[in-house]
Amino acid sequence: MAKVSMSGANWTQKYCTSFVGFCFPIHKNWWFKSFGASATVLWHVELSSEAITNLGDGPISINFLSGSLPSGINDSDVKTVGGTVTGYRSWTGGRHFEISAPASLSEAVGFITRNLETYEPPQAP
Repeated sequence: MAKVSMSGANWTQKYCTSFVGFCFPIHKNWWFKSFGASATVLWHVELSSEAITNLGDGPISINFLSGSLPSGINDSDVKTVGGTVTGYRSWTGGRHFEISAPASLSEAVGFITRNLETYEPPQAP
């Protein structure tokens, strides 16, 4: 996944959920799977260059969490600790996102983090 071009023109797919109210870009050559809510996260989505069947198959994880950003983290920060990169986005209602992946996918995590947006329903013609 890290070897593909991360040019903005290659992010032609989008994952959106009206239920939670957000969208984020997905690289044109990648798969995604939403696992929804769990006991520990408000919403969980995974991305991969291969089909995703089970929780944990995708090297990129997008988690929507309760609470404010961790102490010392600012909105849109992308931090690498050890072999993991994590992007952070604050959200409404005291919630936030954490986008995590192996450090080799830092560019992808940064792109998703910067381009996460509020879901806007399609307009009727």
